[in-house]
Amino acid sequence: MLEIEDLVSAAESRSQGHGGMLFDWLVRRAEAEGCDHLRLVSRVTRTEAHAFYRRKGMEAEAYYFSMLVGR
Repeated sequence: MLEIEDLVSAAESRSQGHGGMLFDWLVRRAEAEGCDHLRLVSRVTRTEAHAFYRRKGMEAEAYYFSMLVGR
């Protein structure tokens, strides 16, 4: 499995194909490394990114929960 955390492009660079090229490269890299699964983490608020990932064929499969402690 290849797991990606924080795949983000600069706001002024979005919708120009850069993220798509990077994502496609990551898929090819995962295949070349023998990975059978690609997973990424995306903040709940990044709805445009979620739509991008769905267009690329990804499916939401889990919720991750966190909280600050010791403060």
